[in-house]
Amino acid sequence: MESYETEYVCVKIVKTCTVCVANLLNSTMRVLINLTIMVFISGGVEVAYALESCSVKSDQMDRSLVRYVGGMRYQLKSSSNKASEVSYDCVRESSVTESVATSILYSSNIEENIVANGIVKPDAIVVVIDDFGYRNDWVLEGFLSLDASLSYAVIPGNQFSSSTGSLIHDNGYELIIHMPMQAVGSAPGEVDFRLLTTMNKENIYSRIHSALVQFPTAVGMNNHQGSAFTAHPYSMSIVASELRRQNLYFLDSVTSAHTVGAESMRAAGVPVVERDLFLDSVDDLNYVNEQLDRLAYLSRQHGYAVGIGHVRANTLLALQQSIPRLKQAGHEFVFVSEVVNLVPQ
Repeated sequence: MESYETEYVCVKIVKTCTVCVANLLNSTMRVLINLTIMVFISGGVEVAYALESCSVKSDQMDRSLVRYVGGMRYQLKSSSNKASEVSYDCVRESSVTESVATSILYSSNIEENIVANGIVKPDAIVVVIDDFGYRNDWVLEGFLSLDASLSYAVIPGNQFSSSTGSLIHDNGYELIIHMPMQAVGSAPGEVDFRLLTTMNKENIYSRIHSALVQFPTAVGMNNHQGSAFTAHPYSMSIVASELRRQNLYFLDSVTSAHTVGAESMRAAGVPVVERDLFLDSVDDLNYVNEQLDRLAYLSRQHGYAVGIGHVRANTLLALQQSIPRLKQAGHEFVFVSEVVNLVPQ
């Protein structure tokens, strides 16, 4: 997993005072409610995204829900793996402020969650499993036996990439291209498929086409690593134009706090959704089960939620334990393709 800097949100009540939301409590909704009250009182807010220098383990970062204030993109972020209370004690380095005139804070989900291929019921859980293509063992067989609609992302160019892509499709799961993209630091592997910010349009198109040759039944793409590439507007606009031509959606894995993935896709008319949380930042069975519970909670609050895990034994075991329980609680597991059109384009 790639590292990225923490962000926090400052809310400035117009002509009054500045309130910094430096504590994220057990419920994301509590913060949202507080912001709604402040907006109602002031009639307008300024949302400042400020970079912090924090001593937090970068491989345990979670990005919270992307929602909208007055139709504009708004994001709550936490340095916490769990929904427990945390406090930031960090140095503010820089900030960019957006002025938003609004009186309500609302979810990005549409009222009835209607999509092209049916109706997604409330409490929809979207689970994406990354990094298929490296292994061909009992863990792979286990993921191909799970009783749920799950989306599986396969990295092109590895020993078992093509065969795994075929197995995913043949077993009724949704196949996504897990496209290697340039990271901020060094990242090994998949050099023949990795997208770089120094590439021209033809090179990027060529590598995407090569991936599609391996995965002709893929219906979407998400980024493998890519903290540098997804933050590069020109490069992402090239990817977006090709995805539109190929009729593929894009799932932004959000490996950078500065990603422009969603806005690039929307500008090109590509269906897009962003990850809400990672399921297995800690490779521990209990932790993954807790994250699945958190994902279920978020889906109940906002209509759906997207969680990304990896093809690991503990992630498989957690899903085997949690899928029947969450279904019994009334949740529905759905493919990414069933929710991308719920997000304002």
